[in-house]
Amino acid sequence: MSLKKHLFFLFFFIAGQTLFAGIDHRIAKIILNEHKHRPIKGNVVLIGRQSIWMTPEEAIAFVKGEGIEVRKDAIIEKDLTTYGAQTDSWITDRSFFSLFTDAKVLALDVSEYEGAEIIADLNKPLDPRYYDIADFIYNGSCLDNLFDAASALRNMSNLLKAHGRVIHIEMGSPIQGAYLMYSPAFFFDYYAINQFNDCKIYTCEFDNFLDPWHIFAWDAFSQKGGKWVLSEPAHNHWKNVAIFVVAEKGENSTSDLSPIQGFYRQVHATDKDVYFESFQHYKASGRPVPTLVSDPMKKNLAPVPGFTSIGILANP
Repeated sequence: MSLKKHLFFLFFFIAGQTLFAGIDHRIAKIILNEHKHRPIKGNVVLIGRQSIWMTPEEAIAFVKGEGIEVRKDAIIEKDLTTYGAQTDSWITDRSFFSLFTDAKVLALDVSEYEGAEIIADLNKPLDPRYYDIADFIYNGSCLDNLFDAASALRNMSNLLKAHGRVIHIEMGSPIQGAYLMYSPAFFFDYYAINQFNDCKIYTCEFDNFLDPWHIFAWDAFSQKGGKWVLSEPAHNHWKNVAIFVVAEKGENSTSDLSPIQGFYRQVHATDKDVYFESFQHYKASGRPVPTLVSDPMKKNLAPVPGFTSIGILANP
C-alpha cells in the first residue's frame, strides 16, 4: 500500500467513519473465494453503496491473481459518488463485480445519498416486493450500526432467493462507534434454527484495523471428553474482533424464527436439537475456507475450543 493511501485510510479510521462502507483487498478476497466456490450470478444487492479501494489496474491484477479470468465485457468507471471516494482513481462497486460476473449490482440504503437503487429502512419490515430478489448480498458492517439488528437480519434473509448467499462482516468488539457487537453464535443460532443450507463463521482478530487480520474458523460445537459440547463464544488473543459470516439459504429455509442462546437451550431442552443437526450439516457442506497466508503467531496461541487458526488476511 502506498504511503498516500495508508495515511488516507488512517485518517479515515481516526475520523470515526465506518471503514466497512467499502471493499478493500481483504474483503475482495472473501467475495472472490465465494465466487470460486459457486459463481455469483443474477442480482447482487449491496447493503449500502460500496467504495472499492482499488484503481482499475489494481482491481484487474487482483482478480487475475485469484485465478479468475477478467471478463471482456467488464465496465471500468471511476467512483465519483460514494462518501469514501476521497480519491478520483478508485472504481465503482459495479465495475469491481463486472470484472468477474455479469450480475446486476444494486445498492440498498435508507436514503439516496450515495445513489442506492433500493430505498428501505432495514429497521422496519421490508416491502414484500423486495422478497426473493437477491442471489448474493454483501453486508459490510451494517448490522452493528442499526438499532433493530434482528429485524434487519430477517429482512436480509427475505431479500435472498433460495440458494442465495449472504456475506456479513460485523464488529465483535467496541470499535468504530458500533451500536452493537456480535458473537459468532448470534449468526450461527439464527441461521441454524431457520435451517439455512450452510453457514460458515470466522473471527478476524487485530490490534488496529489496518493491521493484518488473524483469521479463525469457528465451530458452534467442539468435542470434550468424547462428547460434543457448545464451543466458547469468544477468546481474547487480540483486543479487536470482526465477525465474518457466509450463509446460504435453502429451499425450505425460514427467516422469522428466533433462536434461544446456547447456554439456555440446555434448560429448555427438546428431543430434537436443530442447532446440532444444522452444525453437522454445515460441517459436511464442502464450502472451502479462504486460502490465506500462514500465521506466524499460530504457534504462540493457546488453543480455544471451537476456534481453528487458518491464517492471515492482509492488504498489500
